[in-house]
Amino acid sequence: MWDRLWISGDVAYLPYAHFSGLDTHLLRQPVAFFPQDGARRGVQAEVLLSYRVTEALTVGVGGRYWAMRTTGGSQSCHGGCGESAVATSEPPGPFTANTGRYGMFVALDYQFRPW
Repeated sequence: MWDRLWISGDVAYLPYAHFSGLDTHLLRQPVAFFPQDGARRGVQAEVLLSYRVTEALTVGVGGRYWAMRTTGGSQSCHGGCGESAVATSEPPGPFTANTGRYGMFVALDYQFRPW
């Protein structure tokens, strides 16, 4: 059994990641919109535990993680930005965004043999 089981993984560096978003505050009167924009870098890591069922069929379970961060980004406000009820627009200000995502997956690999 143990000679059919193996673990593999990889790590990838993201030299450039771009973020573009819109934060909407629908309950403000008037409604406020915050367009956001920034760029920086990130990383991705993956690990996979596999088992060879037959010579052609392999099954596995694994996990993946992504992390990205922006610095030097900008955010502005359009609509209900201040304390007054008058719709205004503010110039862009500094903004930073961070995100981390992870998940699990199941892999099924079948190798067709040439005739």
